[in-house]
Amino acid sequence: MEQRKFSQAENAYKKAKAHPEIKYWKLVNEPPDFSCKPDKMKRFMEMLRLTVAAIKKANPEAVIISPDPTNMAPTNGTRLIEAFIKAGILDICDIIAIHPYRPRPEEPDLDADTLFFLK
Repeated sequence: MEQRKFSQAENAYKKAKAHPEIKYWKLVNEPPDFSCKPDKMKRFMEMLRLTVAAIKKANPEAVIISPDPTNMAPTNGTRLIEAFIKAGILDICDIIAIHPYRPRPEEPDLDADTLFFLK
């Protein structure tokens, strides 16, 4: 895993350096749910910290967008955002992202989940 963390950061540095016109950098799309796996969350956050440091080194003006869970249902997406916040995501990201879509719009209640997420 160590080598992969460094190669991820190295690749991020090269991309950010090669594309100074890109201001917004998203870290991970729909990451695995590590909210109940503290050791994996810790390693994942270490990789994200290295990646953000590399992007910021290449472009200090870069805006970093957090990994975004697949949805904001309280039982998974919101729980994962809360786990990221506890793990320190607010220290490295400028924007917290989440996917608000559903497989079926009417179930579960998107409005209720949105209110729960924003609390």
